[in-house]
Amino acid sequence: MKKELSSQKRRILIVDDESAIVGLLNDILRAFEYATIGIQDPLKALELFKKEHDSIDLVLTDLTMPNLSGLKLARLMNQIKKSTPIVILTGDSETLAEELLQEDFISGVLNKPMMAGELIETIQHAICQTELEFA
Repeated sequence: MKKELSSQKRRILIVDDESAIVGLLNDILRAFEYATIGIQDPLKALELFKKEHDSIDLVLTDLTMPNLSGLKLARLMNQIKKSTPIVILTGDSETLAEELLQEDFISGVLNKPMMAGELIETIQHAICQTELEFA
């Protein structure tokens, strides 16, 4: 698989309550030279984002998690910093994905399971779109 658009050590915050998913996403993204932070608790992820939002280039979050849904987490993060792209991961239907994309603070939606190429392409697209919008 070709590495397009340099990752330039971009920092991605991964939020998923399943440790296996966090580990897999960490491995894939690090293979493409992204720096990652993996967190299983959305409330802890929100606290980290409050402190370090200027050094996080993209958030990749599961939709369904205990304590705080990915959609609510995305909304709260967007209130802190609008220029951080947020990609939602879901195991639900494509219809739900289309609904999620109606939210202006969602940069992309990926249905689980996804191929590594699809993940990287979605991340690159979200970052490029955000850079154009907030340039």
